[in-house]
Amino acid sequence: MKLISRLTDRAGHELRQRVKVQSSAILFGITSISIASLLLCGIGIGKPDPALAVGDKCKNVKITIKNDTTDTLKVKKFLYIDVKKNRDHLEALLGPNGRDILNPGNSVTDTRDLAFVDNETIRFRVIYQHKIGRTKFENDIIHTTGSFVCKDNSSHTVSLTK
Repeated sequence: MKLISRLTDRAGHELRQRVKVQSSAILFGITSISIASLLLCGIGIGKPDPALAVGDKCKNVKITIKNDTTDTLKVKKFLYIDVKKNRDHLEALLGPNGRDILNPGNSVTDTRDLAFVDNETIRFRVIYQHKIGRTKFENDIIHTTGSFVCKDNSSHTVSLTK
C-alpha cells in the first residue's frame, strides 16, 4: 500500500488514506499522467482554434420573418443552410414547439448568433402552414431564400408570400 495524500478532519486530526496502486498504473509514471492531463484538459499556448469556437460565428444577425399573405400562418421551423457544406442547421427562432402563429401583415424579429458559419454563403429556410377553417392547417410549405454571405451585425428579412 502506498500513501496517496494526507487529509485532516475539522478538529485537525490527520486522516491517513491509503490505496493500493495497480501494476498497470505504475507503468505510466507521474510525468506521463501530467502530460495526458494537460492534453485532455485542452490547455495550450497561443491562439485558440477558431473551429472550436462554436458561438463566435456570424454574430448579432437580425432575422425578420414577415407574413405577406392574406392568411394566418403557423411557422413550424426556421433553418439556415451552409451552402458550401450543404448542411441544414435548425434554429429555434420562433419557439421550440413549431406552434407560433403569424397573422397577415405581421412579422417577428429576433437577433441570433448563427454557429458553424463565418463569412460563408448561407440560405434561410422557413417551413410553415396556412390556416384553414378554425383549427386546421394545410400541408407544409417550404420557403428558401436566395444565397447570401453571413456577416456579423447583418439584417435579413424572409417574406412568406406563397
